Amino acid sequence: MEENTASAILKIIREETGYLGEIIDATRLDTLVADSLEFLSLVCAIENAFHFKIPDKRYTEVQTVGDLCGFVPDYVPS
Repeated sequence: MEENTASAILKIIREETGYLGEIIDATRLDTLVADSLEFLSLVCAIENAFHFKIPDKRYTEVQTVGDLCGFVPDYVPS
């Protein structure tokens, strides 16, 4: 993924979660959000920023920051 895209995603994660510590691809999202509502809010913020939608059935595949970042190129038109 392009560095600018990854940086934008990390910025959104920080804005949505308020987390100031180190975030890497392996960071589990459940350590950054308190519950499923916060998770959905985070995902929606990223979807809105990049103008795409992750199909509901794929949400269960999103476990880490790297997983989330990996969905952007799959769904955003080039």
